[in-house]
Amino acid sequence: MNNQQLRALYDTTLNKILSTTDNLHDFLVQNSRFLDYSFTDIVTIYGQNPHASILKTFQEWKDEGSCLLKGEKAIQVLNDFNNRLSRRTSYFDITQLVHKPAVIPETELSPNDLRAFLLRQEWAYNPQITDLDNYTKYLSELSSDTLTHFSHLNEPEKLIVPEIAEFNLMVRFNLFSDDELHAQSAKIYGLLTRPEIRPDRTLLIANNLANRQVELFNSDYSLKAETATSSNVANATNEESENLSSGIAEEITEIPYLENATSSNVALNSEIEESQPEDKAEEFLEFVRSSLNLDSEIFNVISDYFRGILLVK
Repeated sequence: MNNQQLRALYDTTLNKILSTTDNLHDFLVQNSRFLDYSFTDIVTIYGQNPHASILKTFQEWKDEGSCLLKGEKAIQVLNDFNNRLSRRTSYFDITQLVHKPAVIPETELSPNDLRAFLLRQEWAYNPQITDLDNYTKYLSELSSDTLTHFSHLNEPEKLIVPEIAEFNLMVRFNLFSDDELHAQSAKIYGLLTRPEIRPDRTLLIANNLANRQVELFNSDYSLKAETATSSNVANATNEESENLSSGIAEEITEIPYLENATSSNVALNSEIEESQPEDKAEEFLEFVRSSLNLDSEIFNVISDYFRGILLVK
């Protein structure tokens, strides 16, 4: 599959995802497993294997002693979606190989884990409602506070972000039943398919919010074997709480135009439609990289800034 085909696959897959409630539900379940991947990668992976769950490169699997099954094809993604000359990375799903006996980690949260986490964030815990309801309110308030001055989402899109982030986290930490997940995905479908919503951008921001929460849950502040009790957690310092909250803000607000901003085939409200980088711009960036012999990190900073000028009105 060449680069042009991978980009076309992204567009057709995104439209398929948004065509029915069931399609969106299946995508969101897989999406929750790959929150640390770019959104374009997640959609492209889903288009090639909607059942993928654990991905690694051939060399990574080989290093673990796993052997690829005969005839299996790689799942490919573009290293730089907006670069026509981008290199590709090939992954294989865990089901495509024969493995040595291994333990696949599953992360589950208990009510005590949620309560401890909220107390560490100095959340005004309400004992009259469940731990899960407390966390849902915390996530909604966190999203609202962080996105207040975020200009790359409109107001209706900002309201959807915590709904998607909640779904991601409920799947990731096994907090919802199947019926509850289907009800939540149906609600999200109704919100995402409204004409003023740019679904790819909204999903992207929600993924970043959820991924930051996963990182926090798996940090030294919680979910370790020596996790503190709720009473100990309540004594966490103000400095710790401020560091955690600011980290979420930075994670979300730094990703306004690092992705293809909108799917070319998804209907948008004309008042919020934005331009994509032109092919000539991509050729110019590639010329800069080759001519100046820049290392990839410096080039990425320059190219992201340049694309930002093109994408943000």
